[in-house]
Amino acid sequence: MQTAKKFDEITDMPEDLPYIFLLIPFDPKMNTKTGFEKVVNAAAAKNENELMRKYPEDKVRPVVVKLHRVIKNLDQNTHKKSIAIIVSPLIEKVYYFDYTSPLQWNSYDIASPLS
Repeated sequence: MQTAKKFDEITDMPEDLPYIFLLIPFDPKMNTKTGFEKVVNAAAAKNENELMRKYPEDKVRPVVVKLHRVIKNLDQNTHKKSIAIIVSPLIEKVYYFDYTSPLQWNSYDIASPLS
């Protein structure tokens, strides 16, 4: 039987480093640019606040700067439906994919940092 692995086991992420993992439905044909930015920025702000409570500001600041750079450069013209953003002091990844699950998209609480 295969068991789920922890996020840090999959990414080789040291446990003492802050990181943000956002998983957001993404359909630019149905949302305005302003609407998309509002959803992404709200999820980012929530994660930033949670990281600031868990880690010193000097560890969080580089992650927040990277996150904002990634958000600014997102490809909103893609025909994919969902987006995952992973940012830490060591990595910066964006994945676009064709997966949606109505049960998971009921709220944006899924866009919370993993620790």
